Amino acid sequence: MIRIPRQVLGLAVLVFAVSCATQSTYIRHDSVAKTEQFSDTDIRLFAETMVNSLLESDIVKERADKPVLAMAGIQNRTMEHIDTRAIDNSVQTVLLKSGKFRFVDRDVVQRMAQERAMVDLQRIDVGDAVKLGGAVGAEYFLLGQLTSVDVKQGRQAIHQKKLTMRVVDVTTSEVMWMDEKEIKKVGRP
Repeated sequence: MIRIPRQVLGLAVLVFAVSCATQSTYIRHDSVAKTEQFSDTDIRLFAETMVNSLLESDIVKERADKPVLAMAGIQNRTMEHIDTRAIDNSVQTVLLKSGKFRFVDRDVVQRMAQERAMVDLQRIDVGDAVKLGGAVGAEYFLLGQLTSVDVKQGRQAIHQKKLTMRVVDVTTSEVMWMDEKEIKKVGRP
């Protein structure tokens, strides 16, 4: 019987474990994902198209001041689980960086109202409470819909996603701007 020293056996186990470990490779953030699935590249394409279109609209060109927008969300009308909040965030980030818009955070407005209610109910010491108020109201809602159509053609399928976004005047409900972007990919049915 051959005896293998414990150190050699331990080293062999360690080498085997390391060689079987999964490896991650980082890719550039602006690289293009080549997949039929909805990806970060699709989010980037949708956001760039919508932002460029909105920056060229009359809402920006005909005003000297910065319009105040509130993100009203993008509805996911596809059969897939797609985080449309990622599209919201990308669009809002680029619009804010452009310096042409101001935004109201609807989530924070709800929390502010809850905080005011706590003060009003005297569940928070009024002396220690921060004065809430002076909140800016939105002039426009920015909202949209993401839809999809899958068409089978023989052994292939065309996967189409379409993002439609619009800006609606809060006081009149008038649609002030609207645009859409389609992305088509070929894949398996």
